[in-house]
Amino acid sequence: MVYAQSVRERVRDDLVRLVHRGMSVQSYWRAVSDALDGAVPSEGSCLMTMDPATMLPTAEFVENGLPADSISRLVDIELREPDYTKWVDMARAGTTAASLSDATAGELDLSRRQREVRRPGATPTSFGSSSPAAPVRGAR
Repeated sequence: MVYAQSVRERVRDDLVRLVHRGMSVQSYWRAVSDALDGAVPSEGSCLMTMDPATMLPTAEFVENGLPADSISRLVDIELREPDYTKWVDMARAGTTAASLSDATAGELDLSRRQREVRRPGATPTSFGSSSPAAPVRGAR
């Protein structure tokens, strides 16, 4: 438990330092992906920028992402349909990160995105579970 806490603190400190370095968004995404991958190995990563006034996506940076039709379906769900751990809901609530497993009490298939896109076998390149993170100004 102490080790997990120290890893979380180290990663958080790394991310805070990166925010203040004045990097381009793409360089920031790469550095954040590297920092997170050291603590939580992943199959891919995605950073999406959002307009704070409209909460609409403005750009994305993806490594080993899903195919275009799967991304289109994810965007449809995010913007138009109810689901768990939606970025807009997280940002409005001041939640900086969430686990789909925690949000669904371990019943991942309660999530439309999980059932239709992410579940292994849902698409040819689906990843399984994910842990979205929503940077929120002033969040701790």
